[in-house]
Amino acid sequence: MGDSVTCIIMAILLLTVVITYMSNKDRHSRQMLNKWAKENGYQLGDVTMCGFDRGPFDEGRRHMWNYKPLAYKIVLVDQEGREHSAWAACGEGRTGSGLPPDHNLVIVVWDEEYRNGYFRRI
Repeated sequence: MGDSVTCIIMAILLLTVVITYMSNKDRHSRQMLNKWAKENGYQLGDVTMCGFDRGPFDEGRRHMWNYKPLAYKIVLVDQEGREHSAWAACGEGRTGSGLPPDHNLVIVVWDEEYRNGYFRRI
């Protein structure tokens, strides 16, 4: 009985750590998106975290153990009030160059670019 209780407690602890980590990562990414939008003359509208469909950032999912930045489907509102749909990735994955990844990088790919076949490995 003691072993099963220990396993349950460890599972709950692990789940709590994962949820806290993802929540903090999501909060930081949304702050980065807001900053990027303001710096580029937009207001951030809808923001939806992507799950399995990472849009233009799907290429490179071959190595699931590598760090993968969070990807979002976003709506940006320009100064005239027009809405523009895009995909965004917050942070950079493995660079392959030996340099450390830039965790504050925001990459935005407009829907039109994605529909025209644009993919970005991150």
